[in-house]
Amino acid sequence: TFNYNQSEQALLTHALEKFGERAIESLIAHLETADTSHAGHILSILARRTDTNIETLAARLAASPSTTCHRVVSFYLLSDLPVLPRTQIATKLLESPDPQVQDATLRNAKVQWSTDEKASAPEQYTRYITALRQLLTTDSFSLNAAHALYLNNEITGDDRRRFREIWASDNQSLPRNVRIAAMQTYFLSAPDQTAAADEISERITSYPHVVCNLLLRANPHELPDQTISRVVRALPHAGDRDGYNSAERLIIQSPGYPHIGPRAIPFLIEMLEQGNHEESRHATSVLGKFGPQAADAIPALEQHLTSNPATTVQCWTATSLLKIDPTNDAAIRTLTRVIASETPEETSDKHARSQALMAIIDDHPDTDWVRDIAIPIMLSESHDLHRSAMHHPPESLLRDQPEVQQLLIVQLTRCTLRDAMWEHIEDNTKPKPEAHAQHEEAMTRERAAKA
Repeated sequence: TFNYNQSEQALLTHALEKFGERAIESLIAHLETADTSHAGHILSILARRTDTNIETLAARLAASPSTTCHRVVSFYLLSDLPVLPRTQIATKLLESPDPQVQDATLRNAKVQWSTDEKASAPEQYTRYITALRQLLTTDSFSLNAAHALYLNNEITGDDRRRFREIWASDNQSLPRNVRIAAMQTYFLSAPDQTAAADEISERITSYPHVVCNLLLRANPHELPDQTISRVVRALPHAGDRDGYNSAERLIIQSPGYPHIGPRAIPFLIEMLEQGNHEESRHATSVLGKFGPQAADAIPALEQHLTSNPATTVQCWTATSLLKIDPTNDAAIRTLTRVIASETPEETSDKHARSQALMAIIDDHPDTDWVRDIAIPIMLSESHDLHRSAMHHPPESLLRDQPEVQQLLIVQLTRCTLRDAMWEHIEDNTKPKPEAHAQHEEAMTRERAAKA
């Protein structure tokens, strides 16, 4: 026994050259019986030698009773030479009583048998399929085994009923990954994916990313209304920490990609009017992304705007309204009032005002009402939204504003705290500037440079 590394590989090669057939026979016997993690390395050395009968070696290993997890890669190396058919190797390994061997076998290769291979070895093919089905129990459902059955067109009605029982079960003791694997295989093997899409959508709030990604594989334009309604209701549950929302992607996507499209608008309006705070927020956001296509939602959005005095609600509702109707008077009046206000407020309110200001600067930089809001904020360094206004001001907003340009030059050349830090480094008796203030000065210079 030894740990296999580069120097020991050289030692092994030297021993083979010195002892010849005796060393080869010793190594083959070792591979036949031992659970060794370096079996693949030994096998590759033997396979390259001209004095090794690789066919005999392959036959001896295939007949070996030892099929441990470490030997899976070794067996597949033999099939890559090629010496043994991969179908024969896969069948042998799948029949191992060790679950780790079975799992490693399916991870390395899910064999798709050709018509000729099935005809030449029907008994072996039956053994292979039987071994796969034994890996589809409720307690340990293997997605790789199900996929191998799918590749060989061996998913039966009984298999699909078993898959459905697993993912639709209310038994909370079933592992989540087992439910998901059963759902994926059930959908992919469905003769009618539109009908299967409606079935799996029942679990969309439990597995939003999985279900939405599967629904994309069906034709989203043909999904029934009931499924679309479930997708819309899943919006608050389908987001992640990076801002990606799989339900939103399914509803509205870049041109050329499959998505539900305007058929979702009535359901979004319904959720806006009847939903809770989070549901209304997501409905408002997605309606805005439809732009003028969502004109039917304007009355509901205006009602939502006037009936909710909260700053956050007014900001995101007015912003979405302007994406649909850039001249909407109610939205313009609301944002003019809310953004200009500097009254004490919650952190979330300030964030909402900041996002709204950046949105209208990006979307409507050449309109008089946006310039009337943005330019005074740009000129006032003490305004709480000054940094937001200076974040990415479009050229058209700055071109005819010499006062803003002059302020940018001042900010770009302001290095007081940076210089004070260097003075402190050279002479630690001098005061050290506060770290946060120094960082803010640096960020101001960076924003001014970009602007």
